[in-house]
Amino acid sequence: MSRPRYVAPRMRAPGIIAAVLLGSLAAWADPINVHGAVLPGDAQKVGENRYRVPGDWEGVTKFYRGIYPQAQFPRKMIANIPGVKAEHIAIPNSRTVEGINIYLANEEIRIFIVPTDAARTKKKPSKK
Repeated sequence: MSRPRYVAPRMRAPGIIAAVLLGSLAAWADPINVHGAVLPGDAQKVGENRYRVPGDWEGVTKFYRGIYPQAQFPRKMIANIPGVKAEHIAIPNSRTVEGINIYLANEEIRIFIVPTDAARTKKKPSKK
């Protein structure tokens, strides 16, 4: 009796991996510019200067590392406790935005655009 000959399965993994990567990058394909700050294309507005972003913490922080390199845009961890992470990205030399705060709480990622003092006073109505 002869042994059955081994036939290697077709290499489908590279095609599947490429499709998954392209699908995940599609969400970041068209970034949104709000007051001079860049947000992922799938960000949903939930309040004034507040946005919800689907995805995971690593994906969102990777997006921001590509947009705002750490050498030019300093970062500071605001919180890192179980279930909550928060990071501030400073945007120097901007007239309208001090920075961006990224929060992970309750398994949801939120982004807050921190306006400069000049931008805040411009929006407030004057009292007479």
